[in-house]
Amino acid sequence: MNDQPVSLTQPPEGYGEWLAELKNRIHHAQQRASLAVNRELVLLYWQIGSDILAQQEAQGWGAKVIESLAHDLRKAFPDMKGFSSPIPSPKKLEGIPTLVSVIQIKKHVQRRNTHARNHNASVFASP
Repeated sequence: MNDQPVSLTQPPEGYGEWLAELKNRIHHAQQRASLAVNRELVLLYWQIGSDILAQQEAQGWGAKVIESLAHDLRKAFPDMKGFSSPIPSPKKLEGIPTLVSVIQIKKHVQRRNTHARNHNASVFASP
């Protein structure tokens, strides 16, 4: 493909700088859009994981919550694709509540550690 302008006339003065600025703005807008999509997907997966944990707790592990959910969501969204396979596959869904649990545990430990540090700081600061 030729990068030369369609016209045979010389572009106006400043055209190259203006074009570069437009390309830069388009590139930045694409990056912002990509980040927004990623943020929404992470939030969606977090909510799905939390919902799966709640359903598993309410229905018990033998209820096959993940398998049923994966089947029904694939049926509802047959053209939806993930990073490497159709989503939601049971394998993909199984990892989401695990991630949510790990993050919740980590936050709990961090809160306890912060509380312990604050308590120790106040004990050692006392005369």
